[in-house]
Amino acid sequence: MSEPLSVSPSVSAERTSSLPEPGAAPGSIRLLVVGEPNGEGQRLRKLTETGVGPRVEMRQVPGIAEALRTLADEKYDLVLVDAAASADRDLEAVSQMGDRAKAPLVMLVDSRDLASARRAVQLGAVQDYLVKGHASEDLFRQALAYSVERARMLRSAERDATTRRIAGSRDSVTRLPGEEEMRSRLAQALSEARQKAHMVGILVLEVDGLRLIHSTLGPEIGDRLIQCAAKRIGEGITGCIRESDLVARLGEGRFGVLLAGIVQMKDAATVAENIQRGFRRPFLVKGMEFFLTVAGGISVYPFDGADGETILRNADAALHRAREQGGGGHQFFLPAVNDAYLTRLELVNSLRIALTREEFQVWYMPEIDVPSGKIVAMEALVRWRHPTLGMVAPAQFIPLAEETGLIVPLGERVLREACRQSRTWQLAGLPRVRVAVNLSARQLEQQNPISMVARALRDSGLDPGDLELEITESAAMREGEETIGRLEALRDAGVKLCIDDFGTGYSSFSRLRKLPIDGVKVDRSFVQGLPAESDGSAIVGAILAMARQLKMRVVAEGVETVEQLEFLHSLKCDEAQGYLISRPLPPEQAARLLSEDRRF
Repeated sequence: MSEPLSVSPSVSAERTSSLPEPGAAPGSIRLLVVGEPNGEGQRLRKLTETGVGPRVEMRQVPGIAEALRTLADEKYDLVLVDAAASADRDLEAVSQMGDRAKAPLVMLVDSRDLASARRAVQLGAVQDYLVKGHASEDLFRQALAYSVERARMLRSAERDATTRRIAGSRDSVTRLPGEEEMRSRLAQALSEARQKAHMVGILVLEVDGLRLIHSTLGPEIGDRLIQCAAKRIGEGITGCIRESDLVARLGEGRFGVLLAGIVQMKDAATVAENIQRGFRRPFLVKGMEFFLTVAGGISVYPFDGADGETILRNADAALHRAREQGGGGHQFFLPAVNDAYLTRLELVNSLRIALTREEFQVWYMPEIDVPSGKIVAMEALVRWRHPTLGMVAPAQFIPLAEETGLIVPLGERVLREACRQSRTWQLAGLPRVRVAVNLSARQLEQQNPISMVARALRDSGLDPGDLELEITESAAMREGEETIGRLEALRDAGVKLCIDDFGTGYSSFSRLRKLPIDGVKVDRSFVQGLPAESDGSAIVGAILAMARQLKMRVVAEGVETVEQLEFLHSLKCDEAQGYLISRPLPPEQAARLLSEDRRF
């Protein structure tokens, strides 16, 4: 561009009448003047008084530093910069001002500075320039119209490019929009809501069971179920959703529904109820029926936040509360829920940091042979010594570690340390006992447990027969040859296997007999009432009878009284563990207990 005089007056008048109005009152344009434009100042002031075209609201500041401070707090449609206000013609500072303004810049220059002005336009620091002494009111208005329109066209092109980028990032499985488009559309909806004073709802959904199905039955069935779930969500919002609303996939089993312009909060609840009603029907995939539940969290603008990030975060907090209260329900956001959710987020972040700072310790809880009272095993239990919270209870952080997947690196660390410690005790001449380590369902699913265990044994020098892996009943009982194959490989390597918390799941005798298991641990809930409670006595007796038939060892957990231990002795239970014998101990105290060679 060479001269602003090339702008057609008729085009200028048309463009001036349709200028955008981001910061000014309807029908007006906000103009920021930087510097002292001398003789042009009078003509600029007349722009604010004339009745021709949109009204101009003008503010003047002496220099670029003041302009930057002003633009940090206020929005303008155009910035006019007197070149004399920029020391040494500092184009970088001028460009920075343009970035801050997010509005077109026009420079006012002396006739001797035309070359510098053209260079500023070529470099993109300014959109246009005017020559002092030749800038009439009409030229000011033309330049203003041209520059604002040019900026509008550039913003439109950027929006189109963004739209194309977002459209190309759709989820490959469901073909639904992804999280990026969800956030973009939410920002638009909130902007419109502020102008029209209406509400915007966000519903975040999580389908339970998809991860397990995907890992056990394979990606083909898993992906097909995700597609079916997305379709069922679409069916649930039919008749409730408008063109401005949106359904998006936010993660593995997570979906989001944007409800723009709802009239009342119960509109969001109606959508959630319709979706959850649809999930009560079974999903049929490759001749198999699947029953899935979906939980929902709802947050509503303006009550639950003023920006998209807060609205989404609060919907997540409401979803967490809905999941805690059982699958298949939905909850609105509550401030108290947010406090608990933020505490949970802080704990998750602390968990990640703790893994790098060696804050986790391994303690040991003895198991005894019931007939002899001799210690025969030490169960490795993880403990977290937080630098400010002190000892964090396992009930607080183990479920979070499971949920976030941090249980995988944490579990491997416990395994390696337990093997190393057990071998250290042996080399010190202490009685040789098994070391029992919990293997989580996530480790069994996501990690190759055979190579992990082999590394831990090799690095520590521990004999495989001195290691016992404890697996929860729910993990062991899952259908699938892959689970059985992994357990068989571990047992073939010489490692002992035991089912933990036995009796709390849905075991079947036929399934149990197929598993390469050495023993079972009777859950503490069945031991607590012994010997007085007849139900507990019958269950423990039945487990012992079944175990003898399958040639499995039985360990009773939660033994806290002499009467319980004596009753287990009368039932010929193999081993026992509980506070009567010892609480979990740090390595040094556990070593002292082993050295005493006590009989309980």
